[in-house]
Amino acid sequence: MKSILYTKRFIQAFKHPEKVQTQTLRRILRKNQHTEYGMRYGFANIPSAEIYQQQVPIIEYEDLTGEIERLKRGEQHILTAAPVVYFASTSGTTSGVKLVPVTKERIQSLSTEFIIWLRLTLKGHLKDALGKILYIAGPYHEGNTEGGIPYGSISGYLLYKGPEWARKKLAIPISVFNEMDYEKKLHDMAFYSLQSNVTHLGFTTSIEALLLFDYIYDNWERLVTEIEAVNPRRGKKLRTIKDPKPANIWPKLHLANCFMTETTKIYMQTLLDVIGKDIIVRDPGINASEGRISLGICEDGISGYPAVYNTFFEFQDFEDSHHIARIHELVEGKKYKIILTTSEGLYRYNTGDVVEVTGKQNQLPQIRFYQRDHFLNLVGELAYERELVRAMERALEASKIKVEGFTFIPFMSTGNHSKPRYEVLIETSEGSDLLQKDFCMLLDEQLQEGINDYRQMRKEFGRLDAPVVSLIKPGSWNELNHKRIVRSGQPKYIHIAKDPQFRNHFTIERTYVP
Repeated sequence: MKSILYTKRFIQAFKHPEKVQTQTLRRILRKNQHTEYGMRYGFANIPSAEIYQQQVPIIEYEDLTGEIERLKRGEQHILTAAPVVYFASTSGTTSGVKLVPVTKERIQSLSTEFIIWLRLTLKGHLKDALGKILYIAGPYHEGNTEGGIPYGSISGYLLYKGPEWARKKLAIPISVFNEMDYEKKLHDMAFYSLQSNVTHLGFTTSIEALLLFDYIYDNWERLVTEIEAVNPRRGKKLRTIKDPKPANIWPKLHLANCFMTETTKIYMQTLLDVIGKDIIVRDPGINASEGRISLGICEDGISGYPAVYNTFFEFQDFEDSHHIARIHELVEGKKYKIILTTSEGLYRYNTGDVVEVTGKQNQLPQIRFYQRDHFLNLVGELAYERELVRAMERALEASKIKVEGFTFIPFMSTGNHSKPRYEVLIETSEGSDLLQKDFCMLLDEQLQEGINDYRQMRKEFGRLDAPVVSLIKPGSWNELNHKRIVRSGQPKYIHIAKDPQFRNHFTIERTYVP
C-alpha cells in the first residue's frame, strides 16, 4: 500500500512538484505540531512554506545535540510525535560519530524507495533479476544508547527491516554486516559471494569493493579450498579459474550501483581494471543518514529526482547564500546547498551537501551530487574539495604517478617567518615513481590555475607558500579504511582534513618541501 502511495506522489510530482512539496510540508508539520520543537516554533500556526521559512531557523547537527542526547536516553516527543526506534550513525570522516533519529515511518519509506528504485533500475537489466546482488553495507546494530535504542548503519538497517524477498537477493547473509572484526568480515563476504551467481554490485564507494576484491585475490587458494569442503560443485568450478578477477569469477556480472561524484571518479577506472571488464555503472541517488535526497533513476546514470513525496526541500544558492529557492524555482546548471525538512525531526536542516541541477523531466528537476560543503580556507582562499581534487588529478596525470589515496591538510610550520601552506599526504601505488620536490611545484601550479582565490593568495597577496608533500607508509590507506569500514560500511574518501593532527593516522616516510 505504501509503495502505491509513494509511487502516486512521485508520478504527480513530475507535473506538479510545488503542489506535492506543499502537501509534504503540511503533512510533516501537522504530525509534529505538538512536539517540543513544534510548539517552540509554532508549527500549528504555519499556513504556508513562506511563513515556515520566516518562523523556523536553518540549523546544523550541532544545534540539536541537546535534543538528541535526551532522545538517546529514551525521552520521546521532543522532535517527532512518532517514537524514535533507531539511530542512524553517520559514516564519518574526521569528526566524531553523529546519531540521527529514525522512526518507523522512515523505515517504511526507505523500504518503499528501495522497491521503486529497484524496479526502475532492473528495467532493461532483466539478467539481474535472475542473479544475486553483492551488496556491501555497514553494521545495522553497532550497539544501544543508554536508553536502550539501537543504532548503526542505515545502509544495513534498510535491508534488515526490508522485505524478505530483497534479503533473498543478497549474495551475502545480512548477519555478516554486523561483523565488527574486519578481517573476518572480509573473509565471510568473500566466502559467501564466491558461491553465488553475482550479476549486480551495490556499494557506496569503490573503497569497499576494492578491499573485498583484493582480499579474494590474495587469499584465493585458501578460499577455494574452504568452498570445496562445503560446496564441491562450486569449488570445482572455481578451481579452474586461473586469474581470479571478478569478471572471471562472475562472468554474468554487468551492473554496479555506487556513488558517482567528481571526487570519486578517479578511483572508478581502477575498480573497472580490477573487475577485469567494463560494466554498466549507475548512481543510486543520494541517500544520507539524515534522509533520502534523490532517487538515481535518470537516464544519464548519475542524476536523480528529488524525493519530493516524503521530504520538503529548500535549495540555498551556492554562490549567494541569501537566496533560497524551492523545487519549482531551480535553474538548470546552478548549484545549491541542500536544506531538508523530514518527518524524522530535522527541520530546515543544512546537510552540507551541494548538488547541481542537470536538467528537468516535465516539471521535476534532475539533480546530481556536486560536492560536500568541504573546503580549506587558511588565509581566505576558500579552496573547495572538488577543485583541490581536480588540481591533484592534473598533477598526477602530468607526472604519471598513481596513488592509493591523498588528503590535503593545513601544514603546521615551526619557522618564525613561514607562511601558511597545505600539506598533502600521499600514498603512491606500487611501482609508481617516488615524488620529488618538482611535484610540489607542479601541484602548486595546478592549484593556482584551477582556483583563482588560491592564486591570488599565493601571488597577489603573498599569504600562502607552495604546498608540502608527505609520502606515507605503503598500506596506510587500507589500514585506515579497515578501521572506518567496520563501523560504517561506507567510508567516504577523505580528501580534506581541516585538523592538522589527521596526519597522526599515518607513518610519514619523507616530506618534500619546495
